[in-house]
Amino acid sequence: MFFLSHIKKLDWILIASTLLLVFIGLLSIYSSSIGKADFFNFKKQIIFFGIGFLLMFLFSFFDYRILKNNPYLILVFYFLCCFGLLGLFFFAPEIRGIKSWYKAGPISVDPIEFTKIILIILLAKCMNLSNLQQMQQILLFHLSLMNLHPLKMNLSLT
Repeated sequence: MFFLSHIKKLDWILIASTLLLVFIGLLSIYSSSIGKADFFNFKKQIIFFGIGFLLMFLFSFFDYRILKNNPYLILVFYFLCCFGLLGLFFFAPEIRGIKSWYKAGPISVDPIEFTKIILIILLAKCMNLSNLQQMQQILLFHLSLMNLHPLKMNLSLT
C-alpha cells in the first residue's frame, strides 16, 4: 500500500518533462547514428536512461529530512568527496593530459559530480544556520580545501 501511495505522490509533470527531454535526445542520437550505421552510442544512452530513471525512482523514497536533522552526515559525505578528489592525484589514469576520472573497466566516474551535489546540500545547510560566524568558518574551510585542488575549482567541468 505504501508503494501505491508513493506512486500517487510523485511529481508527474516533472517525470513527463524528463521523459520528453530524454525522448528528444534519444531521437537526436538515433538520427545521427543512422548515417554512420553505428548504434553503439544510442544503445549506451538507452542503458544510462534506464539506470538513471531507476535511480531517480529509488531516490524518491529517500527522506531528505535525515540530512536536515543530521549535519554530521553531510560533513561525512563532504569529506568523502574531498578524499575522492584528492585520490585523483594518486589513483586516476591520465586521460587527455588530465587526471579527473576514476576508471574501472568500461565505467568512468568523475567524483566532481558527487561533490557538486554534496556542496549544494552543505551550502544550503550553512545558509540555514542562525549563527553567522559558524557559517563563515565553514565557508572559509571549504574555500581553503578548494585551493588544494585548483583544477577542480571550476565546478562547471563536464
